[in-house]
Amino acid sequence: MRPLRLRMKGFGAFREDTEVDFGDVELAVLVGPTGSGKSTIIDAITFALFGSVSRYDDARAVAPVINQLDTEARVALDFEVGGALHTAARVVRRTTDGATTKEARLECGDAILAGRPSEMAAAVERLLGLDFDRFTKTVVLPQGRFAQFLHDKAGDRQELLRHLLDLGIYTRMGNEARSRASVAGARLDELQGQLEASVPSEDEVAALKARADSAEAVQGALGDLLDGLAEAVKEVGACRAETERIAPLLQAVSVMSVPTAVTNLSDRLEAASSTAEEADELYRRKRAEEQAARCRMEEGPDLANFRQSLGDWERLAGLEEESAELERAAQRAVMDAEGARQARDVARAAVDAAFETLDRVRSVKRAESLVAQLREGEPCPVCRQTVTNLPDHDIDAELAELEAAHNEACSALDIADSDLRATDQQAASASANEEANARQRGELAGRLSGQLDIEALTQAIAEAEALATARREAEEASAEVETERRDAHGVLEALRDEEATARREYGRVRDRAASLDPPEPGDSLLADWTALAVWAEKQALGLRADLQGVEERESAAESRSRDLAKQACDLCAPYVEAGDDPGRLRQDMAVAVDRAQGDHRRAVEARQKRAELEARIEELHDEQTVFAQLGRLLQSDGFERWLLEEAVAGLVERANQHLLVLSGGQYSFVAEETSFNICDHRNADEVRGAKTLSGGETFLASLSLALALRDSQAEIAADGSARLDSLFLDEGFGTLDPDALDVVTGAIVELSSHGRMVCVVTHIREVAERMPVCFEVSKGTTTSSVARKES
Repeated sequence: MRPLRLRMKGFGAFREDTEVDFGDVELAVLVGPTGSGKSTIIDAITFALFGSVSRYDDARAVAPVINQLDTEARVALDFEVGGALHTAARVVRRTTDGATTKEARLECGDAILAGRPSEMAAAVERLLGLDFDRFTKTVVLPQGRFAQFLHDKAGDRQELLRHLLDLGIYTRMGNEARSRASVAGARLDELQGQLEASVPSEDEVAALKARADSAEAVQGALGDLLDGLAEAVKEVGACRAETERIAPLLQAVSVMSVPTAVTNLSDRLEAASSTAEEADELYRRKRAEEQAARCRMEEGPDLANFRQSLGDWERLAGLEEESAELERAAQRAVMDAEGARQARDVARAAVDAAFETLDRVRSVKRAESLVAQLREGEPCPVCRQTVTNLPDHDIDAELAELEAAHNEACSALDIADSDLRATDQQAASASANEEANARQRGELAGRLSGQLDIEALTQAIAEAEALATARREAEEASAEVETERRDAHGVLEALRDEEATARREYGRVRDRAASLDPPEPGDSLLADWTALAVWAEKQALGLRADLQGVEERESAAESRSRDLAKQACDLCAPYVEAGDDPGRLRQDMAVAVDRAQGDHRRAVEARQKRAELEARIEELHDEQTVFAQLGRLLQSDGFERWLLEEAVAGLVERANQHLLVLSGGQYSFVAEETSFNICDHRNADEVRGAKTLSGGETFLASLSLALALRDSQAEIAADGSARLDSLFLDEGFGTLDPDALDVVTGAIVELSSHGRMVCVVTHIREVAERMPVCFEVSKGTTTSSVARKES
């Protein structure tokens, strides 16, 4: 696994979009002051892959990765595994009670290896061959975890080595071997049980072969018998078909006689035809008379116009009589209106006089209201003279009488106005009626100008009515004759329908024997029936003779089919149950042959299977022995333990090469099974626990083991195990003295030259200056940033 590019936003100290490009880096350093965000870059790598940060006490915690000023954190890591480019990305959003990973995906090109948070961990573990705990012990060594591999319990260290070296493959091989031995044993027991079953002897196989051959021979002979039987049955069927053909024909010709109704139908048709022709002639004559009467009426006076003109003369006379009365009514209305107008004028004068008197008294009343303000010996407010005596006025009763008189005069005026309006309307209506009468008289007089007078019109109307009466009588006579004509034709049509029915009956009877070529019909129904009856009598004699010959052939064929059926049943009796259906013998015998041949074949196969079973039992016995032995050899206390011991020995040898250099020859590792102790060569080669080392010495020992793991893993790991192509170191340099620091830096530079990417995290500038690529991490007011520098 080799990181290529890291992208962050809202992650830890990096609030803004931040990108770290590891694409062409072999050796690099993340340098910056404490708290600038160097370790956050290491956290982002592990979080993108596993969704966890090793520095947190709870590996499931995700809320701390979100910048305090943001509600969301995004991180994406592009990395390479086995030459293929992959991308791991996660999005964490803050919630009311913490935070949750809303989006997570693992991609390889266009393929999506995981699309949900729940799928990511398993997919990354399958891809890298490492889980989160092993990844932070071997690839990314964050703060607080650098020396964990050195100080791990023996069992945990052994499990990590087993995983890194993929020694589980030998456990799986052992399990598979033991499983196959168990399966082989179960199969062996099963086959041995089958071996105990009996198989036919050679004599029984020979007997089954003889029965199969005999059944096959009978099947061949049966075919000839059944073919003959089929021919006989076919002959019976043909005879029955011929009988079915002749019998209906004989029945048909036996009933062909002339119907009684046909003999006198011709005479009735001739009489009805003559009656219909006479009715047609009478109808034509009556229709001509009706047409002549219609023409005379159309050429005569116009009865409708004459009647309309006569009505106009009568209406004109009535209007002239009405005119005088309307003139008198108009004059009366005018006089009534004039009288009402005069009465209205009198009423208005009375209202005016009453109002004038009332107004005068009201003025006096207003002056009287000033009396209350007068005081004897004081000036009058109107005339300014001194008041000597107070006046005594009382005109209220007079004022009330005058107001009543004025109201009465107003009511009389209203009545006079109403009467005037009514008489004016009556006068206008009378004048309008008079004008309408005059207008109607003028219109009628204009229309009657040049027309016949009343006497002439009366005579013309009488003539026109006479012509209309003549036409109506002619139409009635024509209709009566038409009814008689229709009845005559109805009788004729009924007889023709009867003739058509008789003709159809003739055709139906003739068609029953159409195959015998009966005589063709002519124009006379009676002659056709007579010829058909004579012909049918001759045909009946021949058909009876033919029917007798067919019945004799059918009887002979039935007897032959019964004999052949009995022979076939007797022949097949040893092999099948014939029953009452010989037609099934061919099929049943074929089944019997198949059964006999199957019995023989199964017997032969049973003997062959017995031989194959014995050979297979021998193979399974050998297979069970081999797999059982292999399963015992591959148990954990066997081959795997030996491999672990060899791996630890190789790891210690490589780690000592580094530790002796880094410690100036003072320290080396001593392996006790899978545990590590330290040998102090400057103290009489004293062997002591690794936890007795100082902080700087522990860093050197841990780094030696980390370097040894990478040197050893590619050589001793099984095919398909984790490939450790990169290393991130995030602590320890501050515990080293200048000389040790120089030695460690040189060792790290050497490690990167072997095709592995190495990135260290430090705040020590002396280390940074030795690295070819420097990622400068600096902290701003709201966000940290990363700048790449190359020496």
